[in-house]
Amino acid sequence: MSAIALRFKKDTDELRERPLTLHSIVVHSLELKTLLRRVFKGYPSFARELQKGKFQPPFTEFFHKWDALRDEAKASTGTRLGEEIEALCSALDEEFNGKPDEFNEMAKQNVVTWNLLDYLYEPGTVIVTRSRKIEQAQRIVATDYVNDKTPNFHVETEYIDFDGSEYGLRQSCFKIDQFKGSRKIISLPGIPLAYEAQREDLEHKLRSRGHRIVELNQAKYMQYNGFVWTLSRFGVCRERFIEGRILVDGDRYWKYVSHGISLEPLPNEMAPEADGNFAPESLVLFSPYIRGYDLTSKQWAEFEADNIRSITWSEFAFDRLVLAQDRKVLLKALIDSNPSYKGKMDDIIQGKGQGLVILLSGSPGTGKTLTAEAIAEHLRIPIFAATVSDLDSTYASSLEEELSKVLELSARWGAVLLLDEADAFLETRSDDDLMLNQRVAVFLRLLEYYKGVLILTTNRLLTFDPAFHSRIHLTLHYDALDEAARAAVWKTFLGTSVLSEDDYKRLGKHNLSGRRIKNFVKMAQLLAQSQQCELGMSHLDHVLGVAMHGETSFASEETW
Repeated sequence: MSAIALRFKKDTDELRERPLTLHSIVVHSLELKTLLRRVFKGYPSFARELQKGKFQPPFTEFFHKWDALRDEAKASTGTRLGEEIEALCSALDEEFNGKPDEFNEMAKQNVVTWNLLDYLYEPGTVIVTRSRKIEQAQRIVATDYVNDKTPNFHVETEYIDFDGSEYGLRQSCFKIDQFKGSRKIISLPGIPLAYEAQREDLEHKLRSRGHRIVELNQAKYMQYNGFVWTLSRFGVCRERFIEGRILVDGDRYWKYVSHGISLEPLPNEMAPEADGNFAPESLVLFSPYIRGYDLTSKQWAEFEADNIRSITWSEFAFDRLVLAQDRKVLLKALIDSNPSYKGKMDDIIQGKGQGLVILLSGSPGTGKTLTAEAIAEHLRIPIFAATVSDLDSTYASSLEEELSKVLELSARWGAVLLLDEADAFLETRSDDDLMLNQRVAVFLRLLEYYKGVLILTTNRLLTFDPAFHSRIHLTLHYDALDEAARAAVWKTFLGTSVLSEDDYKRLGKHNLSGRRIKNFVKMAQLLAQSQQCELGMSHLDHVLGVAMHGETSFASEETW
């Protein structure tokens, strides 16, 4: 039996010069089979052919390893194996019909034609895509020309992603529609790394980002400034810009957004080492996205890793609270000794009574939300805000499910949970209102085992259910701000400004809520930035004058 068998078939295409075309190459020589397995080691999607020793056109795999084959032939000169390699190369060379030389010449000019794309995209090599204008490296798995209604070249790829607990390979793909003439390689949707103009700099950037992603996936509470991507309930991806704080949590992202992610186990050569570190070649292939929760919009989102930073904490947020000193001292003592993380003062039944529950009541804009934010800032933990309208409270079962989810996430993140508009949960139960009774019962049951800081707010005085008396540790009522308090709020939001005490007293005379003061300060800051100068009293007067005039005019029209 010969070492190599060439099998031909009759060609019915009249335009072809040869009546027979090569159907397959069958390798019988065990020594040559062993050599081919060594040459193609690590080459994706080719194991079956290597095992059988049977290969079919267009034999692109052999072009990708052509130099290696020629080197093996040279090293085996004068041996039977050398003769077998030469015979194989001779058959392939005739079948290639000059295409390798054509490709090499075009590659020198950084261009490629449609019929040579399979020469360019070698399985196992790294390409770079730029979806969303973000560079991402992926490894080619397989390629194929697809004769569809619109002929295209299909490229299957893989990259490393994170499911919230483990890293694995995630599959992806892209296509190139048929084109005429030649195209610049850098204009293709996936650019082989070898053709990148700044290859070394790009590889360094991708490795550094991969290393940081490993670190970020272990983080929780971070600052973000950039675009994020969210999915609507209908699966539509939306892009928007945010500047705020986020929580990194890939596990819950996949659980609540797309019900899981399918990852293939990492092969040994790509898996982390014993110390948890990845090889540089693996770091290049990391997904550029971190998944988690945007605290501002209250949405799960994908974040670009390069835009995530550590939080710069406000050191004096709690001290600047406009709150009576005796209240502030008591509040600080409670949160600093919070049993939810001190492990003390537990109920007789293990797991009960470990939380800290605070009720804040008062008119809008009197400082309730600001107090919650100051507590979180003081403890250096997230603040997770939710309102009753965020929860589906139509039925007790759905309310319990949504409320359990909020409480679970808050405890998981170690966050201060701010439950705004909590009236619906606190009111006294009545024989005439079954829905109210169910809401209160559900809330009481879940609250019993909650571990963490829970702040409830209400805008109105109400008679709350007696069962809450033993569960609420501290109740604070916020009166409407007087002039001195308003001046203090202005001073808090303006920070280190150049205003005098008389300026603050004058500002305090405006009958404004804390929330409106905050909005006016933001507008004045934007005005000062647009004029490229330091914020001063003139900017505040400008904003107040325009806003007050608009509100007066609106009120006059309503009266008329």
